[in-house]
Amino acid sequence: MELKLVYRALRKVSDWTVGGFYEECWVEGEENVPEDGPLIIASTHHNEIIDIATLAATIPHRRHLSFWAKSTMFANPIMGAILSSSGAIPVRRNPNGSSSPSALPSSSDSPTTSTHKRQKNGADLTRATLFAETSRALSRNQVVGVFPEGTSYTQPGIVQVMPGAAWAAVEYGRAEGRGETGLTIVPVAIVYTDKSRYRSRVHGPRRYGTPIHIDDYIPELYPNPTSTSEAEKDTDAVSKAAVKKIMVRVEGQMKAMTINAPDWDTICAVSVARSILWGDERRLALKDWVDVSQRSTVDELPQTQQTRELKLALTQYHALLQHTNTKHSILTSLVPLSPPTPLALVPTPRVTPTLPSLTLPLLLHLPRTLLTVTLSTPPLIMHIPAYLTGSLAARLLATPGEEEGRAQFKAVGGGVGLAGAVGGLQRVITYHKLIRAYIYPGTRGPPLSQAELEVYKRPLAPPKNPFIKSRVSSSASASPPLLAASSLESSISSISLTSSMTLSGSDSLSADPSPLPSPPPRFSTPIYQPPPPPSAAVQRHLIKSLIEVRAQACALLCTYLARDEMREMSDYLRERGANVYV
Repeated sequence: MELKLVYRALRKVSDWTVGGFYEECWVEGEENVPEDGPLIIASTHHNEIIDIATLAATIPHRRHLSFWAKSTMFANPIMGAILSSSGAIPVRRNPNGSSSPSALPSSSDSPTTSTHKRQKNGADLTRATLFAETSRALSRNQVVGVFPEGTSYTQPGIVQVMPGAAWAAVEYGRAEGRGETGLTIVPVAIVYTDKSRYRSRVHGPRRYGTPIHIDDYIPELYPNPTSTSEAEKDTDAVSKAAVKKIMVRVEGQMKAMTINAPDWDTICAVSVARSILWGDERRLALKDWVDVSQRSTVDELPQTQQTRELKLALTQYHALLQHTNTKHSILTSLVPLSPPTPLALVPTPRVTPTLPSLTLPLLLHLPRTLLTVTLSTPPLIMHIPAYLTGSLAARLLATPGEEEGRAQFKAVGGGVGLAGAVGGLQRVITYHKLIRAYIYPGTRGPPLSQAELEVYKRPLAPPKNPFIKSRVSSSASASPPLLAASSLESSISSISLTSSMTLSGSDSLSADPSPLPSPPPRFSTPIYQPPPPPSAAVQRHLIKSLIEVRAQACALLCTYLARDEMREMSDYLRERGANVYV
């Protein structure tokens, strides 16, 4: 038995990272992971090395995970020893150009036949070489971790799925011959509630999906030798057909277990809707988090002015929360919605905070805050270093504007030292913002014009990932149909506020990168430049607009959920703790 000391040390750090930086981790489908035998884990990849840490810390039976690494990294003896001890598997990237006797034409072949055989045999040889080490690892009953998306990114859903995992499985099946291999592919989804926020939650691996048994495809890999059909004799074509079938199942499960929205506006609107309905997203059970955000649709409804207004209001409210760095739960504790009657029946009047109305909620929360601070002081002292090291690591090491890098460095830095929360401080900061906005009018500066205000009513989106291929959709101007309102995501995703873009990928590890069938264009990118961070004077005006937009968003959401056709959805949300007024 290999010691793999580096792997054991890294897995311990992974335990600290997942358990220290994130508040909760929910795992489902552990029974789908076999205790032994060759296994390929095909996981979503939206948080760089934290995805590796999450898989290593949560995989059932504490099985050792091996991930791919470029073969050139093993050339250095020291680095090679470290990588081998960590369980890394060397992979050659497209070793084309190598000649082999088996790839050369025979004298009896015609020029056309010779070219075809050379191309076919060359492709088979290349892929066999490419996955040789992977096949050897699987033959030793190891677990190979693969990220079919090819790169880590921040998008409103799964953008691309490449067939590297399926090719590895097919090549292992060929290497083992016609007998049973016992190889299984298990799709995995890792969903973060907010991957870069301290003490956020990890819905995953949300689910270890239904196992895909490669033995079911072994007969397809060996064409009938007595057949006269060229298609059945072409082993390369047969392998491609099997790969596509496998990847359709892998991609289908990955998308079914994750949140996939058509654009960032929908993601932002869903996020703030959860905050409104639960008061604080932490009150929504983690096991229900993904299902509440995205459920299956049954029927289609026509677009209505009501849904347009709802999505716009929720998106603007989310944007103003972003630009003012304010939390809905903290804001509502200081400036409660008025009146506290069903919003679907009584319109919410415009709220104008005063010094007494702002100070009274703070004083009412003060005893509980002081008690909480007193009781939590000992563990808080332990968590302060972790908080500081996580923030410092992100500031010093992460690339500006790169969400994945910021998230992983904060998680690693905070996980090594453990972490804590600062809710009381957030309440004081929000109170200070409200005081500056409403109580001291002389310090607000000139009022903002409507155009200046609209700039801050668009949510921030992450920068474009250069490793994701994109093309402009020919139907960019077409409006997608309004999906059935059987979930928050499907209810408010129908109105696209930005131009549509389709994003697709190719197989960077395949010698013959024949693309899988691409889904219709559904993702969009911002058509505006992010505004500069608001100054103190601008923030005071944004706080006032935030109060007004919040009232509008809450009223429209509750009115929408009060419709007869939304009764089933309202009951579903209420059963899971949502504050739905009907």
